[in-house]
Formats: sequence, structure tokens, C-alpha cells
Amino acid sequence: MRTIYNMIYLLLMVSVFISCGKEDIEAESTSIIADYPLISHFDDVSGNNPAINQQNVVFEDQSIFIDGNYLWDDDTGSVLWTSVIEKWDLDDFKISLDFKLVEWPQRYKPILVLGNSKRWGMISVSPLGFMNSAFHDIPPQKENNTIEKVETNEWHKLLIEYSSDQSRFEVYLNDNRVILKENFQIIHGGDQTLAAHHGGLGIIFHGNWKNLKIY
Repeated sequence: MRTIYNMIYLLLMVSVFISCGKEDIEAESTSIIADYPLISHFDDVSGNNPAINQQNVVFEDQSIFIDGNYLWDDDTGSVLWTSVIEKWDLDDFKISLDFKLVEWPQRYKPILVLGNSKRWGMISVSPLGFMNSAFHDIPPQKENNTIEKVETNEWHKLLIEYSSDQSRFEVYLNDNRVILKENFQIIHGGDQTLAAHHGGLGIIFHGNWKNLKIY
């Protein structure tokens, strides 16, 4: 009899575990707004948005490779940006991206630009390899550099979190917080796009991207 009770208890526990697992997966799938694996195509696999717009971006190392030359300065250069992401709440969001740098740039270059037109935020890398944050279409400033450097030729995970209610903007590199701005409000102008380039400065990321997601 005890064996039967033990088997029933085990079956109940397995059922609860499976049920919780499904709910967690469903919760994540409904919370994701855009999901671009960028392994073999430019599509949003969440089905919520059009494919990423790009020119002269190629696939390499199970990711996309961006050559670091801005298209309108170099006919063989590149551009890459998303269409409007309709469901993106600009006042409360998370963005994650895996990236790999080819080299530290001769001048500041973006890792990710928030707002292709308004350029209301930019995470970039300095000539000495430091991460940098800039906002509201203001060029990167040295005083905004982090103390952490971004090593070249290896994959890194970038995570950006923003809450207008908490007036808080955070950036994580490989799960370590490297940027924190408190009592801070973004003036985004409703620009619900992302880009690999900053058109006003004529600069573009140099390296590889994959797994761009917005929550």
C-alpha cells in the first residue's frame, strides 16, 4: 500500500512540475515582443514584427557580421535597423543581445543604437575598449565610460533594462551591471526602432550580432 501511495505522490509531483514548466514557457513567449536569432535569416521568430532591414550584412559564425564601414561613407559598407516594433513599451522594457567585437575602434562606435531616427540612446565602445552610454542624440562622452573593458573576438551578452516609473536605466555585460542611471527619464520621441548604426555620426558596429530580443 505504501508503494502505491509513493507512486501516486511521485506522479502528482511530476504533473505539477510539467504544468509549471509549460506556464513558464508560455509566460516567456507572451512577454517577448521581438526575437531575432540572426543565425540564418533576419526574421522576427516571435511573428510580431517584419524582418530586420539591412544592406551588405552577411552571415558568419552562426550570426550576422557587420563590417564596421557605414554605408553612405563607403559604397561597400553596411547598415542595419529594425522596422517599428509596435508592441514595444518604451517606458518599461528589457533588451538583450549577444555580440562580438572585431577590434577596439579608432573612435567611438555603437554596439546598439536605441531609436534609429531619434537616437535616444546608444551603448558604444571607446577606442580603449571601455563601454559607454549616451542619450538623446548626444555623442559619446569620455566621462560616461565604464571601468569595464569589452574584450575582442569573444562573445558577450548585453542586457539593457529601463523603467520610467522607477526612473532607472541599467546596462549589464555578461550578467554584471556596468551602467546605472538613477532619477533618469528617457526622451524617446516614440521611436520604436533599433539599429547597429548612428546615422548622424556616420558610425556603425564592427563585429557579430545574434539573439537580439526585446521584452
